[in-house]
Amino acid sequence: MAKTFNYKNSTLAYQDEGQGYPIVFIGSYLCDRSMWKNQIRHLSQKYRCIVLEIWDHGQSGHLPTPTTTLEELADDVWEFTQHLQLDRFAYFGLSIGGMIGGRLALKHPQAISVLGLLNTGFEEEKQEILNTLGILLDRARQEQVIAPETVKQISLSFHTESSFVENADHIKEWTDGWLHADTKRLPGVVAIGNAVFQRASIIDQLSQLPMPTLSLTGDKDFIFPPDEAKEIAKRINGSTCVIVCGASHISPIDQPEKVTKAIEDLLLKI
Repeated sequence: MAKTFNYKNSTLAYQDEGQGYPIVFIGSYLCDRSMWKNQIRHLSQKYRCIVLEIWDHGQSGHLPTPTTTLEELADDVWEFTQHLQLDRFAYFGLSIGGMIGGRLALKHPQAISVLGLLNTGFEEEKQEILNTLGILLDRARQEQVIAPETVKQISLSFHTESSFVENADHIKEWTDGWLHADTKRLPGVVAIGNAVFQRASIIDQLSQLPMPTLSLTGDKDFIFPPDEAKEIAKRINGSTCVIVCGASHISPIDQPEKVTKAIEDLLLKI
């Protein structure tokens, strides 16, 4: 059951499971907290697992402002952690969650003990992605609806072919959720998508990160392919790079055991 943080005249929803050292998780753009379900089921036996849903995702409320940036979203996450009185915590973020995490860690390095950057990137958006996912987002903005074909194309970019069989129930639930989503969410969803696609590069700042870091992606992730994860790891002293075989963009669903193992290995460095 979700808890809520009342903030900026809206609400951020989160799951808080287990006891022990706190871990904050933030998932991908267009995904809710269920994408971490396999990891939380396992890790909450030993750790306090806090899964935050960004504005207009899952059970969170609407984005409080017409536009936003990744830096502003990182500030929102910081306020959330302070609301929970987390002096020091582990952080794992995937895609936009990783982009937020990198910026959060640069602003507050003393608070983050270990940093997991999954299926994410810190350079400007690639033209290839703007020509595919960016166009789908623009179409949703113009039509004021997320069309079935758009949902289908996004799902194909998120998961491997085998995952559509092995994780059919999860993908169907995700698909149905967006096909029947409240259209009042669309302005916030589009604004957050713009924050992702229009981001500035901070790749040259990553060398400032002092904490043990994991850079992970799937070998079949065309959004953030292995070369990008390797480049992130190369920029951060003492970091570990993991390329998950058989995983696309939503690696915690495509290959849950492998991703959980990589997370556990990093947590040993706290």
